[in-house]
Amino acid sequence: RVPADMPYREEFGRLGSPMDYEYAWLGLTFAGLFLGVTGAVWAWTHRRRALVVLTLAALLLCLGPNLPPDGHFLLVGGLPFVGDLAQPMKYWNVFLVLSLCLLGGAAAQGAQERAGWLGPALCALFLLAPAWQNHSLLAEAFSHQREPVVPSASFSQRSLIDDASRAGDEPRRIAQTVETKRLREYRRAPGASEWDLAPAGIGLVSWYGTLELPERAVPDVWVTPEGETRANPRSQGPVWLEGEGEIVEWEVGPNELWAQVRAPIGGIVMFSQEALGKDDWVVEGGELFPVHGLLGARVKSGKDGTVRLTYRPPLLLTGLKVSAGSFVLWCLLMVAWRRES
Repeated sequence: RVPADMPYREEFGRLGSPMDYEYAWLGLTFAGLFLGVTGAVWAWTHRRRALVVLTLAALLLCLGPNLPPDGHFLLVGGLPFVGDLAQPMKYWNVFLVLSLCLLGGAAAQGAQERAGWLGPALCALFLLAPAWQNHSLLAEAFSHQREPVVPSASFSQRSLIDDASRAGDEPRRIAQTVETKRLREYRRAPGASEWDLAPAGIGLVSWYGTLELPERAVPDVWVTPEGETRANPRSQGPVWLEGEGEIVEWEVGPNELWAQVRAPIGGIVMFSQEALGKDDWVVEGGELFPVHGLLGARVKSGKDGTVRLTYRPPLLLTGLKVSAGSFVLWCLLMVAWRRES
C-alpha cells in the first residue's frame, strides 16, 4: 500500500512515476542483462533476428523516459486511439521479462552447442545472482506469519468512504469523493482490501485503480481510510424480496447465488450484485429480471422454493477453451519442430 502523501516527480517535462517501490520504474539485474545480450548475439548470428528486433521494440516502448527517445510517450501522444495506455507502468514489464526469458533460452541453447549440458547449467547459475541480491527482501517477506483468517458468519459487502459521518449520503456523491481523493489507489485501508476480505468471505464493492465502471451494488458497511467501519443505512442487505413474502434462507458464493423464497403473490428476488450480461447467468426456479443494473430473478405467483443463479459467461468459457486448445497445439508443434531439427 502506498502512502496518501506520495509525491510525484517530473521527468522530461511530463508527470512521471510516483516515487514509491510499487510504482517506480523497474530495473534489470546484471545477470539478466548478460544472458539477454549473450542470447541476442547468438540469435542474430543464427538467423533468429526477429527475436532481437522484437526485444528492441519492447525496450523502446516499455522503458519510457529512461531511454530517449521516449517511445511510449511518442506512441501514446501520436496515436489518439491508444491514449488509454498512458500509464502502463509495472504491467508492461511482462513484455521485457518475456523477451529476456526467450533470449536467456537462446543463450542456454548456444552454450549447450559448445559445452553440452554444462553450458545451460552455467547459465542457470547466473540466476542465483538476483536471488542473492534480493535475499534480504525475500527474508523480510517470509519473516512475518500471516494472521489466521476468521470466516464471516454470513456474506456482506464493504466499500470505501472518505469520512464515516457521510455514511447516509447519496451513493453517487460518495463515489465522486472517493474518486477525487483517489482513495482506491493511495489510501485503501486493510479493511477494504480484497487480500484481507476475500478469504473471510466478505465482498468488496470497488473497481481497482483507474478502472471506471458502474458500481450499482450497495455495500452493507462503509470503511474509512483509517479503517473505521460504519453501517450503511441505505443497504437492504445482500438479498431481499421485492413484493410480499420473505427470504427464508440464502447464500452468496463466487459463482453461484441462491435464495429460498416464500412469495404467495410472486415477486422479484434481488441480489446486491452487478447484473452483467443477460447471457452470463443460468437461472433455476425463476426468470432473470435485472432492476436498475442489479441482479434479480422474478418468481411466479404462489411460488415457494429455491431460486438459483449460476454465473456461466459463455465468452469467457469459450476463451478458456481456445486458450487450452492453443496451448496443446503449441506443445505439439514444438515437439514436431524438435524432431525435425
